[in-house]
Amino acid sequence: MYRIVTLVLLLTSTCAYAELNIDLSAERIARGSYLVHEVAGCDSCHSERQLGFYAFPPKPELLLAGGNIFIDLGPDAVTPNLTPYALGSWTDQEIFNAITTGVRPDGRVLAPEMPYDVYGRMDVESIFDVIAYLRSIEPIAAGPYPAVFPGNHTPFQPRFGELTRPDPDAPEAELGAYLVEVAHCNACHKGVGSGSVDGKPFAGGRKFGGPGVGLMRAANLTPDPQTGLGNWSREIFLARFSAMRDSWQISVEPGGANTVMHWWQYSDMTETDLAAIYAFLRTLEPVANNVVRFEPMPGDIVNRRSWSERQSTSTSAQ
Repeated sequence: MYRIVTLVLLLTSTCAYAELNIDLSAERIARGSYLVHEVAGCDSCHSERQLGFYAFPPKPELLLAGGNIFIDLGPDAVTPNLTPYALGSWTDQEIFNAITTGVRPDGRVLAPEMPYDVYGRMDVESIFDVIAYLRSIEPIAAGPYPAVFPGNHTPFQPRFGELTRPDPDAPEAELGAYLVEVAHCNACHKGVGSGSVDGKPFAGGRKFGGPGVGLMRAANLTPDPQTGLGNWSREIFLARFSAMRDSWQISVEPGGANTVMHWWQYSDMTETDLAAIYAFLRTLEPVANNVVRFEPMPGDIVNRRSWSERQSTSTSAQ
């Protein structure tokens, strides 16, 4: 049984706590669920995805159970299981450290695809909410996975409190700025292109996908009227984000247009939060960047199978 403990932050290099036992109150779990699924989008990376559907939604039976392959980083770049099946032996402190510094209990540093440089700037109560939610979900027997992400990775030195949800009476765009940071929207939507476009916040153009699924590019989210969202009204924006609220299962024919944008994830965000994101995006500098959102790319989709499908095929071939 977890108990509420008053925690005193130790001034150490790891920002560790003297004792960390997070209460599993219904309120904390509900806040954590919203952060995990609707804002931070943990399930978008830590779940096997369905290739034959629009926006590649996760497999419901494997939600947060890992197994998503970052094929562009290698065949063994597989995300870990976040359910109690895998994290049940971890202490709250160890989970907290992994989320906010990128350091696992065994000392290995997680790849930067895990945005611990974002989570390490959030207020600690929000991280506690996330941990409480992960403790509350059903364990799913999946993994362990190889989790081989190339490169030398550096732990993050947390700066807790830089990212804190604003008070309810704060300007709408201020709340939007917080949400797009926690959702790390610019990680995908940063400008990619020639000249002044390259590196511009939210200007779009980053490539995703490949043979078998098509070449997809992130949209220009700046208020440029010709190539961005300048002509989108608040109502159009809200309707687009809620379009997948009733169903994630929208089939896409082989070679059909698709996107890596997690529309299914954001569809259950509150109207208040979506409106705040819209308000923030309207404050950006307009950037002219005409992004071709999708191009067919014929090829063998077999290399993009999920981990479980790959293992099943390997076993049946023996």
